[in-house]
Amino acid sequence: MGISVYRGREGGEMFQGISYQTMDQKGRIAIPTRIREVLNSGGNGNIMVTHGISCLMAFSLEFWKIVVEKAASLATFDQRSRDFIRLFIAPAMECAPDRQGRILIPSSLREYGELDKDVVVAGMLKNFEIWDRKKFDAKMESGRADQSFLLEGAGLLGL
Repeated sequence: MGISVYRGREGGEMFQGISYQTMDQKGRIAIPTRIREVLNSGGNGNIMVTHGISCLMAFSLEFWKIVVEKAASLATFDQRSRDFIRLFIAPAMECAPDRQGRILIPSSLREYGELDKDVVVAGMLKNFEIWDRKKFDAKMESGRADQSFLLEGAGLLGL
């Protein structure tokens, strides 16, 4: 399996596919080549990594700026807005690839994602996720058990 990247109709990168990676002892993982190429063509190749649901979420800097600008428009004293910013925006860290195309995932993010040696990079259209391999496999298996969401998702798309 591999990662595919293309430009959406409205601009911006679209990531899809699955890539299996190994995290080294220092906490570095290789970003798949296609993702690196697109990120380098649109900027310095850095990505923003933050908390996801049972995983980490990674964004191009270009898309992250949109996320932050929209988050800044949320009501300052609304509790749900503050919780969202605290749990999603605040822990985000910019990660720069080294010469081998690896990023160092900061220890706080590795701990949150419960990342072990074997990880998965999964394209999720406007971003990609970084999963612990065992957790990803369990998530995929639970999805296979009830595939009704596939039809529901197609319905949401108007298909």
